[in-house]
Amino acid sequence: MGFSKPSAIEVSLDLAGFASGEGVTKIDPLDLNPYLYFAADTNISTSGGAVSIWYSQWYGTSGPSNGRSEYLTQSTTNRQPAHDSSDKHVTFDVVSSEEDKLALSASVGQAGILIVATSNGIFAYEVDADSIDEITALGHEKSQFFALDLYAYVLLPATTNDLEIAGVIKYLEEVKGATKNPTGSLASYWRDRDDIVTPKFNALDFGGVTSVALCWYLCDDLESFPSTVDLSSSTSFDSTWRGCRSLTTFPSLDLSSGTDFGYAWTDCTS
Repeated sequence: MGFSKPSAIEVSLDLAGFASGEGVTKIDPLDLNPYLYFAADTNISTSGGAVSIWYSQWYGTSGPSNGRSEYLTQSTTNRQPAHDSSDKHVTFDVVSSEEDKLALSASVGQAGILIVATSNGIFAYEVDADSIDEITALGHEKSQFFALDLYAYVLLPATTNDLEIAGVIKYLEEVKGATKNPTGSLASYWRDRDDIVTPKFNALDFGGVTSVALCWYLCDDLESFPSTVDLSSSTSFDSTWRGCRSLTTFPSLDLSSGTDFGYAWTDCTS
């Protein structure tokens, strides 16, 4: 017996279901053969203290076949994030002149699906094989620092599909305690990120986001943007996609609350 291809309406309903969690089963990232997987409930150098070393979930045991040996480290005291032993997260501080970040023990040049589970969104995106040597709570460190809690950092194979991504997001929300849907201003969240190819936001509700100014500014390798992102509450689109030179098309989005579109698509030369 053959299977018929789902219609556009059915696909749209499926994507809406991802955001609501309907029909989505929790998936432990370990079941998807990750390259990297750090969760703040284990393998932290000092539980409840400053994080100088953070090992992968399989540290001390046999890892998945894709599992890499790199770990996260920070020897500079003023740049060490703090571990919360009760809520099981790592807090990145931006108050001091030396903002918190973690370095990988060796640079990682691995394409795949990166998922970062934070206190203001569990974000997934396809990334290319650009070399990554340092991270913040949102992934590749590009001199953009935000006061966020990081619950988990996962790099999965590029073959991971949208339903599996939604399952991992549900797991990180319900089991690890991260906040699924972002709210407020996301200004400059992914600014200057040259590793992002495609955001994978189907499982998220962006309805509470009020600003995406400079959000994907100079994301040179961004090839496509999802049509499912609800930006209807966002007012500022100042330089949001400016310099996204690899974008060749753009979806129809509800930007009806927008009041500032200055330079929004400037230098989108493709």
